[in-house]
Amino acid sequence: DQGYYGVFWAFPILFGAYFVLPRRQATLIGAAFTLAMTAIAALKVGWPPAIRAFASMGLTLFMISWALGIIAELQRALREQAITDPLTGAFNRRHLQAELARLSQPGEGVAHTHSLLAIDIDHFKRGNDRFGHAEGDQVLRRLVTAILVRKRASDLLFRTGGEEFMLLLHRTSPVQARVIAEDLRERLESQSWLPNGDSITISIGVNTWRPGQGVGEWLLGADRALLEAKREGRNRVTVAGEFD
Repeated sequence: DQGYYGVFWAFPILFGAYFVLPRRQATLIGAAFTLAMTAIAALKVGWPPAIRAFASMGLTLFMISWALGIIAELQRALREQAITDPLTGAFNRRHLQAELARLSQPGEGVAHTHSLLAIDIDHFKRGNDRFGHAEGDQVLRRLVTAILVRKRASDLLFRTGGEEFMLLLHRTSPVQARVIAEDLRERLESQSWLPNGDSITISIGVNTWRPGQGVGEWLLGADRALLEAKREGRNRVTVAGEFD
């Protein structure tokens, strides 16, 4: 009815679709709408204006999709920054708390089979003083890489302090967790980590979640087991409950 000027109403409709519909659906509908508007414009005002309308609406669709792609990538990067330790790439304590809270909720099925490994590098500050903080940072990165290679795809690694880490083992009993912890400890001890060729050792405390146990108690049990491992001489694995 409005002739050539009616084509301009297509542009706010294209933009509006992305605010009320999922991105994929909005793109499909926008493409179909562009073709329909081109056909209508060809009938009402002729092909030359219709072709220009098609080109401008197609470019608009492309720019919207491109901009939304950039926004989605920025949002993903921000989410990763919020839950990731910038030095090592492991998850941070905030994400650990959120993940443990999720697993301990009712309805998570076999939540009682999840285990925590509290990991601490033995005499880390002594090595820092001897070789410098830059080398200490390298040790932390190498440790994370070694654990990520050894862990299962479902397990999650968190950095909770300077040289302290938590490894969450999904659906893992205390016996299985001890086997994994001992294997990890032995693997790290057998490698050369420091500039003089020395290896590093780790102490590990293991705690398995029990039904009705709070997140704080679960973490505390793993920390207590770690402290006991260090008290017994370091470079060892201790399971919560075995020393009580």
